[in-house]
Amino acid sequence: MTSRSLLIEEARTWMWTPWVHQARVKGLGVDCLGLLGMSALALGLPGAAEWRADPAMHSYGRLPRPEFLYASCERFMDRIDLSLARESDVLVMAFRRFPQHFAMISKPGYVIHAYQSVGFVAENGIAVAGAKVLRAYRFRGVA
Repeated sequence: MTSRSLLIEEARTWMWTPWVHQARVKGLGVDCLGLLGMSALALGLPGAAEWRADPAMHSYGRLPRPEFLYASCERFMDRIDLSLARESDVLVMAFRRFPQHFAMISKPGYVIHAYQSVGFVAENGIAVAGAKVLRAYRFRGVA
C-alpha cells in the first residue's frame, strides 16, 4: 500500500510542468489525466501500467466525452461520495456543464492539477480553479 502523502508528494514533483494536451513527460508537458496516471504509475498503483498502455488514454479530445472521462477514472480508482473526499483523492470537475478536468486534493480546500488556464501544473485553492466538482474518486492501493 502507498500512503496518501507519498501520492501527493509524487504529484508535487510535477509542479511547473507545462500543460500540454495528452503529454506525459515530467518537466516538458502533461495534462490533468496524465498527471494522475503518471503519479499512479510512479508509485506502482494497481491498474496504472495498464492505463499507460491503453491507446485510448492518449487519443482523447480536449473536451472529453463524459463516458470516456468517467471510464478513465474507474480503470484505476473507485468512486466515493464527495463528502468522503480527502487528501490524494481525485475530483472530477466541470468548467461548463460537462465534466472535463481532474484535480487531486493536496490538503483541505486545495488541489494539484495540470491546469490549461494557468498553463502548468499548479497547487491552488479549489475555489481558484473555478470549476464545479461533480464526482470524487480514490486510487486503489492507497491507504
